[in-house]
Amino acid sequence: MQELYYFLHLKLIEFGELFNLTQDVLLTFLMTFTVASSFILGALITLHVRYPSRLKGDIAAFSAGIFFAAVAFILIDESIGVGSFTTMAIGFSAGVVTFSLSNKFLKKQLPLVSNSIRSKVHDSSGEEKAKESKDSNQGEKESLQTKKLGWGYGNTVIVGKLMDSLPKALFIGVIVALDLRGLLAAVTALFLGNITATIEGARRMSEEGKTRKEILRRWMYVSISVAIAGPIGYFLARPLSNEHLSILIGFAAGDLIAFIVEDLIPEAYKKNEWHTGISAGFGFLIGIAIFHFL
Repeated sequence: MQELYYFLHLKLIEFGELFNLTQDVLLTFLMTFTVASSFILGALITLHVRYPSRLKGDIAAFSAGIFFAAVAFILIDESIGVGSFTTMAIGFSAGVVTFSLSNKFLKKQLPLVSNSIRSKVHDSSGEEKAKESKDSNQGEKESLQTKKLGWGYGNTVIVGKLMDSLPKALFIGVIVALDLRGLLAAVTALFLGNITATIEGARRMSEEGKTRKEILRRWMYVSISVAIAGPIGYFLARPLSNEHLSILIGFAAGDLIAFIVEDLIPEAYKKNEWHTGISAGFGFLIGIAIFHFL
């Protein structure tokens, strides 16, 4: 009888642990799915909603402001809290360098190919009087080559968002696994920031000649990848040490800072509108409010 009681007691404990695990995994998936849905929503807004061109810089600036708040008030803070300043700095440095080198590689592909095309066109014609016509043809060929390559600002945003969103999606899983603070705040800030960043990226993809179907398909890939990363982060939080988790969170912070500075801010200030700074400031303020009240 005692053996039966002991057996049932163990089974109840196992069932309880399994139930809690299932709840946590479902919560993680729900939160990361919410963040991931922002990419599709942002792309749909771009394709179906018209807005004044003067707001393009404001959208990028607003997104930058929210992401700055996310770095300052959750990622850096949690990275140091889970590990130490040293582990945060290691991850942060790795994130900055990784994004910057990847971004540099992507942006170099198009100019290299364009220069090759320019050289071939120049060599194939020996008449100086046709220079103006050649330049026009070169522009058309380079434009076609750009579409074939698929590179450009829009795709850089996709790569940037994928690189910085995957570590942050892993971080959401870590928050749930370790019962850290700021889950709702992190999800809300990432959702808003991703929408505005995606609106800008999808718009540029459209300007670069990509079809609606192609734009949606690429952002769908990003969305699926991010949704899967959350539960992975949850299970990674168990075997990994606090130092490794701190490095992972620091990586997300560094990667996001590089993305803001190299892509969002230059795009925001292309036309240097007087209200761009206001948009960035209010984005940052809203980010602070989210982390303060949620």
